[in-house]
Amino acid sequence: MQIKETKEAWDRYLKAKSRYEDIIGKITDLKDDMGWGRYYSRSGIPVSMPFLPSTKSKVRTMMELLGDIEGLGAADLGAGDGEVVLALAENKSRAVGFELEPELAGLAEKRLNDRDLKANIVKEDFFKADLSHFQVITVYGITSMMGDLEKKLISELPLGAKVVCNTFDFPNWRISKKKNSVYLYIKE
Repeated sequence: MQIKETKEAWDRYLKAKSRYEDIIGKITDLKDDMGWGRYYSRSGIPVSMPFLPSTKSKVRTMMELLGDIEGLGAADLGAGDGEVVLALAENKSRAVGFELEPELAGLAEKRLNDRDLKANIVKEDFFKADLSHFQVITVYGITSMMGDLEKKLISELPLGAKVVCNTFDFPNWRISKKKNSVYLYIKE
């Protein structure tokens, strides 16, 4: 990623964070200091990033780039409030969301139940999970985790698997399509 693109992504992140402060505040009220996901640095040390929901526009773009996913195993890594898992389930995939934070996982489960959608929220670290049975992966990660995640996905996913990344791209994997700062990758 070029420096200009990195700065633009950071600026978009700051704008989005500002727009979603009311949502983050509501989630924070569920438990003091909530709204943060746990991720691991290259050295294996836990680091935190703020919960930041994907916009409806970005979710539509993600689904558009994925195309027909009916019946495919699909995982949202860092599911947060479940917005992307909802879209995966609505598109008839076998959707699973990985979310470590109990309050966010509970919110995602409630949203799925309210819409009577079939999907699972797994309270597990996706870096430690076996992702080899998924044909679709969605992620809204941050730059510091994308290199390690890229290696994991390339080593575990089956050929033909599709990965969409919201805003932050992988450092080495060739982008198949890009739209609205959403990146599609296909394992070859």
